[in-house]
Amino acid sequence: MSSWRAVGFDLDDTLFDHTGAATAAVRDFTKSLGFEATPERVTTWFELESEHFERWRAGRISFAHQRRLRLRGYLRSLGTDAPIAEGVAHRGAEPVTLEAALGEATLGTR
Repeated sequence: MSSWRAVGFDLDDTLFDHTGAATAAVRDFTKSLGFEATPERVTTWFELESEHFERWRAGRISFAHQRRLRLRGYLRSLGTDAPIAEGVAHRGAEPVTLEAALGEATLGTR
């Protein structure tokens, strides 16, 4: 079995449709919480992402903290009790994001 030599990330839609995959992930995540995935809700997610990501880039908060703030803000925008729902939602967000980003790609591909 060979080892990984490099990992590439394409977040600007050059190699694959990151924006489309992220949008699909937000929709799936929203639906998994029992809410309709409206365009306004998707926009809210990306606005929160931008706000908190910039705070991280400026060195004001940790990467993990910007993710938590984005999630809390999004849950609040849905009218959900963020302190109760955060653990459940956070555990569910990663697989949905990964699945939407990779589609039918095999995780074992190197």
